[in-house]
Amino acid sequence: MATWNKIDSPQEYQAALQRLDELIDVDHTEATHNELILLSYLIEEYEDDQYPIRDAPPLRVLNFMMEMKGI
Repeated sequence: MATWNKIDSPQEYQAALQRLDELIDVDHTEATHNELILLSYLIEEYEDDQYPIRDAPPLRVLNFMMEMKGI
């Protein structure tokens, strides 16, 4: 099991994603499960920081939802 810290670069992000993919496909021990959870949090934190999603105005959200439902 690797030691993971806050993800600070695109290279670390890619390495974390690759390791997460590996962990998804293995039989889970407590250690691999804990690593999977930790990586999930670190990846989410990095993505929230690097790729923020702006809040949409309520009217735009409503119009989008109506359009998706064919209203």
